[in-house]
Amino acid sequence: MDFKSMTLICMVASGICAASEYYVDNVKGNDANDGLSPNTPWATLAKVNAAPLQPGDRVLFRRGGLWRDTLKLHSGSPEKPIVYSNYGEGPLPLIQPSVAADNPSDWQEAAPGVWTLADKIADTISVDVGNIVFDHGAVPCGWKRWKPEDLSQEGHYVYLGEKHNILLKYPENPGVRHKSVELVLRRFGVSHGNVHDAVVDGLGIRYVGAHGFGGSNATRFVIRNCELSYIGGAHQYTREDGANVRFGNGIEFWCSASDCLVENNRIWEIYDAALTNQGSTGDPKTPSVERNITYRNNTVWNAEYSFEYWNNPEFSITENILVENNTFVDAGHGWAHAQRPDPNGGHLMIYNNRAKTTGFIFRNNIFYNSTEVCFRICCEWKPEWPQFINNLWGNGSNQKELFIMSSLTGKALYYDASTFADLIKQWQPTFHDTVGIPQFVDAAHRDYRLAPGSVGYGQYIGARP
Repeated sequence: MDFKSMTLICMVASGICAASEYYVDNVKGNDANDGLSPNTPWATLAKVNAAPLQPGDRVLFRRGGLWRDTLKLHSGSPEKPIVYSNYGEGPLPLIQPSVAADNPSDWQEAAPGVWTLADKIADTISVDVGNIVFDHGAVPCGWKRWKPEDLSQEGHYVYLGEKHNILLKYPENPGVRHKSVELVLRRFGVSHGNVHDAVVDGLGIRYVGAHGFGGSNATRFVIRNCELSYIGGAHQYTREDGANVRFGNGIEFWCSASDCLVENNRIWEIYDAALTNQGSTGDPKTPSVERNITYRNNTVWNAEYSFEYWNNPEFSITENILVENNTFVDAGHGWAHAQRPDPNGGHLMIYNNRAKTTGFIFRNNIFYNSTEVCFRICCEWKPEWPQFINNLWGNGSNQKELFIMSSLTGKALYYDASTFADLIKQWQPTFHDTVGIPQFVDAAHRDYRLAPGSVGYGQYIGARP
């Protein structure tokens, strides 16, 4: 009996066949294999994405492997989620939907000091290039521009949409200067749209021009023990005034999402927000409902925003959002800050929120250092403002701690460390947050556990290592 026939029998006679474990190895795998053991693994994400997975199945990617495509998740059942994880030894398996251009033959000189892609590479570029990462971030990334005449500095590049190519201003062939050149495309790393009862545990997602995890209407979905880096930067749309808008979040729940958990992840170098649930809908029959979402024990650094939220319009609903035990460091210090048209690095970016909102809690988090401010919020919350319980706030650059844009007055109101606590007390009478400068075990090597003797040591949990 062939594999497809066996799968159909299992679908009909639900509960008779045990859940299966599938292995994926980009080096030794073959999509003609059955995938049922490390000795007969599949090879590609195309095979995984099209596989007839059943509730309770597990898909395991070989550690040290790399896949240049988007992972599209399948749905399980409440008792039997489909799990995507890893096996073997070594670094986390990488979902990396970028295009490598590190061979000198990948480039040709279009004009003195301006390089374009050879046809063999250009033929693979069908969507916008949101970033160019050289040597895995050891040197500055490319700087996206919009017109060839704007290529004024080394590293500036333009995506030529009609030709599916780029122009890059560089003093020599990039494939000669660098061991690694990654063209970051307008794609998701992992797509969870309309997915329910799924778990992603222990994958690496990097060099993604859109969202690391993206999709709407996710239900009972878990993201844990993952690493996300160099996310975003691609062109999203052009406004009526001609301005080009770029985008890209680490983990995004768009519009409706419920009963989701994001825990124990490490996230860095994000164009927009590392973590966010947000939505907007114009149809009261299909409101944006964001309910029962927990973010805990995550470590974030060098994102423009550590956490972003908004939900509109008035018939939308937000309930029971818990952000706890996370460590957020160096907001706005990432690769994209200088090239954004709106550099405004902050740990909490909370825009106008007209949804009916209850049970939004920030608890036991560490917010340290940002380029502009720690916190922005717009004043339209009904019936409840968010609660802040036992968080630690600090800004090593001595800038303002908090910024509020009042929708009632249209004025920007600034609060520093001395007035910040007084403001929060107006929202939450039991406010117990602290303002101070934390000391970490080894920040230079991204160990953001609180060091003994630091302010808050033993009090603020923060993220796990």
